[in-house]
Amino acid sequence: MLDKQVNVIKTTIESISAYMTQAKKGKKISELSKQLNELKSSTTTVLVCGEFKRGKSTFINALIGRDVCPTARKICTSVVSIIKYGQKEKATRIFGDFSNLQQEIVQFDDIKEYTVGTAEEIGNTICMELELPLDELKRGLIIIDTPGVGGLDPRHAMLTNYFLPQADVTLFMTDVNEPLSITELKYYKDKVLQYAKHSAIIVNKADLKDKNSVEEIRKDTINKVSTYTQVDVDSLDVIAVSAADCIREEEGLGNFAKVRELIANLINDYKAGILEGIRDSLSEQLELVITPLQAQITQIESPDVDQIKDLSNKKSEIEAKILDMNNPTSTFRVSVSKKIASEHELIINWLNEASIDLSSTGLNVLLKDERSKAEDGGKWLGQKINDAMEAMGSEITLKLNKAFENIAKMPEFDGLLNYRAKQFTGRVMAKNLQSSTPVYKRILSSTPGWGVAMISGILLESIPIVNIIAPLALGIYTGYKNQKDVANSQQESQLRQLYQPQISVATQNMRNYVESRFSEFQSEWISVISARAKDYKDSLQFSIMEIQKMKQQINIAVSKKVSLQNQLNPLVKAKNDIDNLDI
Repeated sequence: MLDKQVNVIKTTIESISAYMTQAKKGKKISELSKQLNELKSSTTTVLVCGEFKRGKSTFINALIGRDVCPTARKICTSVVSIIKYGQKEKATRIFGDFSNLQQEIVQFDDIKEYTVGTAEEIGNTICMELELPLDELKRGLIIIDTPGVGGLDPRHAMLTNYFLPQADVTLFMTDVNEPLSITELKYYKDKVLQYAKHSAIIVNKADLKDKNSVEEIRKDTINKVSTYTQVDVDSLDVIAVSAADCIREEEGLGNFAKVRELIANLINDYKAGILEGIRDSLSEQLELVITPLQAQITQIESPDVDQIKDLSNKKSEIEAKILDMNNPTSTFRVSVSKKIASEHELIINWLNEASIDLSSTGLNVLLKDERSKAEDGGKWLGQKINDAMEAMGSEITLKLNKAFENIAKMPEFDGLLNYRAKQFTGRVMAKNLQSSTPVYKRILSSTPGWGVAMISGILLESIPIVNIIAPLALGIYTGYKNQKDVANSQQESQLRQLYQPQISVATQNMRNYVESRFSEFQSEWISVISARAKDYKDSLQFSIMEIQKMKQQINIAVSKKVSLQNQLNPLVKAKNDIDNLDI
């Protein structure tokens, strides 16, 4: 169905290209033609997300028919894997931080080494790009496997946040053995519904329950999600599958035929939305050319002394609208400003709360961790702060782009805006402490140990040998522990002094980043709307000039009409064809 609609628009563009070029709309028509070609040949990205141990990697292996993503009971994916078509097997490791990404080719047998474990254990790997010569991928399918969203590692949330908006379809994975948790419901509502273009819920591991139980769990999932998110039951796509059955047995088991059908339908819906935008843009460009031509023909057939006056009035209205856009007190600007201010306030409030949490509670938790007290505790702490900063940055970027999308949906913009914020990459400087505890503090910190030794010696005086060894050992231990506590306390204080100002600077940079993006968006919407208004104004001005010429050269009016009608007919037909195209 969609292919037929694409071909109708493609044929329409080809039929009117010369006329539109003559009307100085060639560049815009070329852009629309390019968008159409990209839509026909574009790949489709399917992202799989969910909590840990829901079988995401096993599901993907079953979907593509190849055991690529590492799976086991005791391991969990810690990075993003991007699986796409390639003429030969190729694994590319992308690592570092987002401000300085690096990559290297690795062996397929080593994938697990870079995808499972902590950031330190996997060499700070961000994602693995896997190319495979599989028919399922050759048709343009790209699959993204993400880390579990319920873990404590902020890198996992950051990675999923970064890739979620890039997906065309998002599949949220649950488990028949695990009741749908509040964490899962919250993530689905706050992330998947907010930021995914199209989504569905997959209830995995259906082989572990009987058929009736699986269906009850599937229906229960629908009801829970609908109640929590206030989304109508009929709008939710929820499918129960068994990835293990699909892998163990022949093709057709595990309900994967239905999964593929669901993905195909979601992809079709996504592409239909893009095609609808192309159709509407083409219709608008045709309208801009048709309007002045029709005005000229009307003037030839039935000369109207007031027509130029009417066109001039319309032109004046558009000019007034352009002035409104540049007048901060106009009704138009006020309505837009209120919406922008509302979205801006929500983001800044969230950022303020997150900043306070990181610099106080979050930092305190990290400072109490034994790893921050080690010799390389400074670098460990800096890396953990940077992980938290990247998670905050990815969340802010998500919220910004959603805000701009909400603003672009206002009737005033008529779907013309498509501004997206770039990823925030602020970091602190991670380093170890060089100073040690001063000698006088170490001596002072050990004195309580000698006091303990003297007191215990007196208490144990009646016991031979013990009255010497035990007090001495107890005194040494007490002195050592007290000295270590002093050293730890001093290191904690120094680390706080090192990182708290950096956190303040980094979070202020994040606020500046938010303000800059809103400022860019402000310029973008004014530029886009002004350009559109100017198109209409120029179209009307052209009509006025042509009609004035006709009045001066009435003797050529009849022949002019034939020429104009020949130019107009294919354009009107093209506009009617695409306006009546049901997408």
